[in-house]
Amino acid sequence: MKITVLVDNYVPNKYDLYGEPSFSCYLEDENLKILFDMGISDTPLKNAKRLKIDLSKINYIVLSHGHLDHTWGLGHYIRKFGKSDRRKLVCHPYALKPKKDKRENIGIKGTEADIEKNFEVIRTKEPYWLNSKIVFLGEIERNTTFENMTPLGKTKINEKYVDDFLLDDSALAIDTDDGIVILTGCSHSGICNIIEQAKRVSKNKKIRMIIGGFHLQSEDNQDEILTRTKEFLRKEDIGIVYPCHCTNLLSKIEIAKVIHIGELGSGTSIEI
Repeated sequence: MKITVLVDNYVPNKYDLYGEPSFSCYLEDENLKILFDMGISDTPLKNAKRLKIDLSKINYIVLSHGHLDHTWGLGHYIRKFGKSDRRKLVCHPYALKPKKDKRENIGIKGTEADIEKNFEVIRTKEPYWLNSKIVFLGEIERNTTFENMTPLGKTKINEKYVDDFLLDDSALAIDTDDGIVILTGCSHSGICNIIEQAKRVSKNKKIRMIIGGFHLQSEDNQDEILTRTKEFLRKEDIGIVYPCHCTNLLSKIEIAKVIHIGELGSGTSIEI
């Protein structure tokens, strides 16, 4: 199984690729091909072409949540590859709902009906297995008292805009012989909550690896969310983490004090 980052905010020097403030990964497991998140533009498509990855044969597109930097690339994908009965789109039921912040659209472009014209849409709050090893975690249980305590804009539920606590934020978990690999977009639901959900849903209890955004933007190393996240990670027996996208430098430095972290950006490939 192989995970390739199609776009991230950062591009390692060894890759002649594009970066942008968004996230998208390509996951291939034998005959199963998955796009996890779609970036904010056509950059994932351009980088995939340079990496010689054929995105026309995707089986699943999985959305971690409904923000623009993870969904706006969908329109570019549809225009390039058209409709296919073979492709399914998996997401939380709220991921395709309108989202706004200060009157600006920060959610998916178009309507749910537009998306349904091009994909078989699987909306689920429950875990959904893509094969025997890979599972969409569904709605993440919020059990910590320090993560996702502040809404980020508004979302339209039942024809009314309400505070958005990103209940649609989810992740993928991959069962391997050496433990769980977690692939997350932004971790708005809290990386600690995601870890606990992965252990509940998966056949494993050990976390082998985490790849993706941790949504940590602390400007102070004494910040409560960062401090308590570090305490949580310190107690977990995790092999390596690759925090990226919405994780700032200070947060990466602090996390590196308690757990081994790796470099990741557009073009990075990881065999698992």
